[in-house]
Amino acid sequence: MSEFSGKDLYQIKITLIDSKPLIWRRLIVLKTIPLDELHMVIQLAMGWTNDHLYSFEKGDLRYGMIMDDFKETYLQDSTGVPLSKLLRKKGEKMVYLYDFGDNWDHCILLEESSLPDQELLQLPICIKGAEACPSEDSGGLWGYYQKLKDIQDVDNPEREELHEWLMCDIAERAYDLKTINQRLINFYS
Repeated sequence: MSEFSGKDLYQIKITLIDSKPLIWRRLIVLKTIPLDELHMVIQLAMGWTNDHLYSFEKGDLRYGMIMDDFKETYLQDSTGVPLSKLLRKKGEKMVYLYDFGDNWDHCILLEESSLPDQELLQLPICIKGAEACPSEDSGGLWGYYQKLKDIQDVDNPEREELHEWLMCDIAERAYDLKTINQRLINFYS
């Protein structure tokens, strides 16, 4: 167990925009966590597979993964850029976009910019959340919700196959606090 100074910690809430019911995770992270590392933390907390590009956006600032064969002129490299460069005050928000094709837009809200000094088993840590994430490569929220509707149609000949596909990685996508935090521990070990 390690003691952390509360002035070095942020409590953030990550919400998948337009999800119904809301899909979200609440995390405690160091305010200096680099954006490229925060991307991996979000992947683990939300249950995504890290198979796609991402960006963090606030105002005119856009950071993401730079690849030689995919150069977006508006995107700056997220490596080493601290979260505190984009979020400083309680209530500030930014967008985290995962998968430039399916466009999984997330709102990152800075809920607390300073916490009481505390002992934590780990950092980052997920302290709360709700709901399972959609299946990747399902066409964004609209496509995912359509697939859920399609599996309810008893006359749909692809119903069983679609159901199996949607459920194949549900353990990774489900909201389970213990599992999420174990993934975070494993990532940092």
